[in-house]
Amino acid sequence: MASWLAWLLALQVAAGEGAPRSARYRPLGVNAQGMALFERPRDGARVVWIPAGSFRMNRYFPRPVADPEHDWVYVGAYAIDEHEVTNRQFAAFLNEARIETDADGRPLLIEVEHGLEPVDGRWQPQEGCGELPALGVTGFGALAYARFVGGDLPLLPEWQKAAGGVEGRLFPWGSEEPDATRANFRRFGPDLPMPVKSYPAGVSPFGCFDMAGNVYERVYGGRGRDGGAGAPAMIRGGSWASPHPLNLRTFDLCMQPLEAGDRTVGFRCVVRSGEGLPVAPSDPLRMARRWDDALREARERNVPLLLSLQYDTCGQCDRIKVGLFRDPEFIRACNAGAVLVVGHVAHDGADDPHPEDVNGRCTLYPQVECMEHIDLWYEGIKRIEQFRISPGNFLLDPRTDDASRTRGDWILVDESELPKSGGGTEAYVEALARAQARLGEPKMSHAEWLALDAARPKPADDAGG
Repeated sequence: MASWLAWLLALQVAAGEGAPRSARYRPLGVNAQGMALFERPRDGARVVWIPAGSFRMNRYFPRPVADPEHDWVYVGAYAIDEHEVTNRQFAAFLNEARIETDADGRPLLIEVEHGLEPVDGRWQPQEGCGELPALGVTGFGALAYARFVGGDLPLLPEWQKAAGGVEGRLFPWGSEEPDATRANFRRFGPDLPMPVKSYPAGVSPFGCFDMAGNVYERVYGGRGRDGGAGAPAMIRGGSWASPHPLNLRTFDLCMQPLEAGDRTVGFRCVVRSGEGLPVAPSDPLRMARRWDDALREARERNVPLLLSLQYDTCGQCDRIKVGLFRDPEFIRACNAGAVLVVGHVAHDGADDPHPEDVNGRCTLYPQVECMEHIDLWYEGIKRIEQFRISPGNFLLDPRTDDASRTRGDWILVDESELPKSGGGTEAYVEALARAQARLGEPKMSHAEWLALDAARPKPADDAGG
């Protein structure tokens, strides 16, 4: 990101703009879906902040055997454009950057009907087409624009989560087939592209417009990071020329080479970090799902257990979740040097506990199911017996006999030394170091332990009879 920003500043100077404009994202409140909106400083685009978490990722090629665990995919937090980049925005980019090809000489734009046209040495939208999606833009042009504004094109899971929501809707609005009010496609539409945001009834669960119909949108073909991003040659969402509703499904796909540009394909950008945006940690915070598994990993790696016992109705617990647990430095230190066990019960909110999602996943901790964090609360309280102020945060010694009910045998660092106000990452990192010093050197990393655990012989299934 730093290199992108430096390039943008240099480009502004080269374009004769003098002092660079502010690089800070401006908060715009929340949309009708309750999602935070920001104004992107580079082009004034409205972007929707999508929180980190898992979502149900439906597959274009279904698996022969149901695999609910694999269907849930974790995606880090990011901002995505509320609607596709428009002809007006793309023309402003070309005129400001003063380029028509990328650094390798590949064209950014192909002149098409309802797109851009050159007039007196500058690009402008054809008459009446300024608020149409940017048409005729090649994949190289879409990438150039995305990087110009400090972002990228969406990874496949990022686009699909924004389109279908956490529950993985069939269409952005739900399971009902598209009609003339929800999307622009050939069966009901005017047989040409329409201005962005013309179909508010088709908005996605996060408040993104036109993710079905009007124009296809470019995305990377892979997951990125772990799975390899590939090239942004996949297109998603169907278009005004699509004759069948199936083309508009959130998981339908087609392809277009990067050098191509036409009237049916546009794009929108994502930005994963930026001044004024919420912090978006690059890695998810790992949480144990079962006490026995957590204890075994901590013993074999020789690292402490970080126990956090929380309540639905505790304000400090809330601040821990949205402060400490989202701090990138805490995530890095905890993932590398501890096994995190979060136990959570409704407590005096038992008559109205926080809900599960439709698949049983916790809406507070998407890594676990609600019954799992309830079980972990009771397992944790057995070891420390009680805590003075919630959340009950402790660093525990995994070498302790698991049958022990002696509080002092378990506690390496007491709750009084671990901040509970939602911050205090430095104190946690220092406490982890002190706890590790009492345990001695760690024996292996989490990744090494996973490889070891995967190689263990698995118990044979019961034959029955």
